[in-house]
Amino acid sequence: MLLAYVQDGRTKYLGWAVVTGIFGLLTKISGLFAGLPMIYAALEDKNQAFMQLEKGYDERFTRFAYLKLEALWDPVRSDERFSDLVRRVGIPPQAPPRSSD
Repeated sequence: MLLAYVQDGRTKYLGWAVVTGIFGLLTKISGLFAGLPMIYAALEDKNQAFMQLEKGYDERFTRFAYLKLEALWDPVRSDERFSDLVRRVGIPPQAPPRSSD
């Protein structure tokens, strides 16, 4: 639900202090809240998103298998750190289209 509010630009309804407080609490409770990097990406807070993504990488976050597919990562996809993470996770680069020769 929190991610839906963030993606819809409705963080003003929750209040930034409430949103960041929830993030902090979830991080303390669970170590890495699965949606936390996605929420930071949706907020376009790239530094926090990548800090959480690095934690996820260290903890072998299983959802990383979908990094190249999920639109949730679009706000950070153009960042070089994202390409580096995709490479380290082991997702192969996209093959160029085959010619019809």
